[in-house]
Amino acid sequence: MRTIRGILAFAAMLHAGATFAQEADTRPNPFKAPPSEQERQLVQDERTRNIVRGMQGEIVDKVSAKFDRKIDTMEDTLKRRIDDAVKAAAIPQPGAAQGTVAGAKGIGTGTETGAEKSAVPEGATFISCVNKKALYRDKDNALFKDDSATNRCAS
Repeated sequence: MRTIRGILAFAAMLHAGATFAQEADTRPNPFKAPPSEQERQLVQDERTRNIVRGMQGEIVDKVSAKFDRKIDTMEDTLKRRIDDAVKAAAIPQPGAAQGTVAGAKGIGTGTETGAEKSAVPEGATFISCVNKKALYRDKDNALFKDDSATNRCAS
């Protein structure tokens, strides 16, 4: 019986010692000054950094997914705008010659003969001299160059 009482007493002391050790871990050391506000903030900042480091992979995955979706949207928008511009450029404008775009029929087509190049269209107005060549604009806003040696800018 004595041995059983001894074992029970020893177990009770172990339990009390364990409880005391846990209590001592949770309460601050009475011989140490409490941490300052700056030290508490540093501890909190370190905890925050550890949380962010732990979540960094997840954050990067989410941001890159959003970035990829945005790039795809921008590419689709750009393709649609280019297609719309190509379609608009392919539609002949009223008053333009068949197969040409309005406003560009007089510049650098290379289809004119030497006599036609030197001829200034009727009703065209002189704009300026460009590289010793006269530049004219007709009533349809098409630009024409006078490449002949007798133009007003040749000298």
